[in-house]
Amino acid sequence: MKNLFFRPEWTCGRYNADKHVALLYNLIAGYSYFFDSYSADVVGEILKTKRNQEVSVPDVAESTGIALESIVPFFQQFVEMGVLVTKVSTKEDILLYRKQLALVKCKEQMAEKTTEDKLPMDT
Repeated sequence: MKNLFFRPEWTCGRYNADKHVALLYNLIAGYSYFFDSYSADVVGEILKTKRNQEVSVPDVAESTGIALESIVPFFQQFVEMGVLVTKVSTKEDILLYRKQLALVKCKEQMAEKTTEDKLPMDT
């Protein structure tokens, strides 16, 4: 089975090729990720891809000089983070993703925490 990865509509970011650093944002989840070195170069290739378009694993491997076998597991982690998807996202997919994230965040907020867990630093 071919590994297909797509850049979803809810991502954006910046890449600086001279410094080999990148920021990648998941706008629905509200998370930002910082990358440097080779991983930043890979993120730069993802950001070159238009939203809802396929991110070509062979093209990323060729342009970055990173082995194809290393990129696929990296992309699979990106799927888990919600910054890549395995199919073109429909409006329904986006709505479902929003609802799933809302449920997770709601459950996290409802979880009982001790006073120590609530403190911003170690005591």
